[in-house]
Amino acid sequence: MTCYDNLIYLQNSEDSYYYPAGWKTVDIFNDICSKWGIEIVYNYESIEHKKLPLSGKISTMFTDLLDRVKKKTGIKYVIRSAEDIIYIDRYGANANERVYEINRGENAISTASNISMEDVVTKIIFTGKADDDGKVSITGTLEGDTAKWGTLQKVIRDDTEDGKSNKKSDKEKEDSLYENARDEGQYILDEKGKPKETYEVTAINNPWIRKGELVKVGAGDMNFRYIVTSITHNAINRQMNIDFELADESKL
Repeated sequence: MTCYDNLIYLQNSEDSYYYPAGWKTVDIFNDICSKWGIEIVYNYESIEHKKLPLSGKISTMFTDLLDRVKKKTGIKYVIRSAEDIIYIDRYGANANERVYEINRGENAISTASNISMEDVVTKIIFTGKADDDGKVSITGTLEGDTAKWGTLQKVIRDDTEDGKSNKKSDKEKEDSLYENARDEGQYILDEKGKPKETYEVTAINNPWIRKGELVKVGAGDMNFRYIVTSITHNAINRQMNIDFELADESKL
């Protein structure tokens, strides 16, 4: 039997909203959830948005909004549901509270680590509009750590002069994740500019460990604090399988 929490309704339902400039993230979440009869606890950062048309799946609206906050603040978020309440928290929100531990010889069963170059981008090329002959010019480049990771290149079309947005007042602008093509390129380098390290742990089940929380692991080649990116509790064999990423202590 497979059971779902109430997030499944957000993943399979669509809606449409419009918010004028000045609305804050937390207020938008509270407004949408109240219209759907969903209880929400919002403990993440909140920013003020420009005018904001939203349409499509509600879950996508939520992640799009939170991605804007993450880009501006540098702080990752987690969405989870417990007892039919949706919680929006920052990664490692339990850092100053109880941090559970998984240790060799105690509750750890097995560990594995992986470093992947998949989706890594170390160089961005910007292309402008095509001329009358169809030739596309290169308007600029951004480079990450190509000396260390090699050149893994992505092309972004930049139709604005010198990569600058068309000048509009804040009231005229729509809220978006990127200000312009250069801003998009820098964000991609920041997010994908180096290999991704992930960790997997099987341990004796602890039903209190949740996605997005900080856990101290001392087993195998793991000896730091990590963030839970996904977790599966198995009530039959009383074990849990957890995917981790290394915690950024400066953001806790």
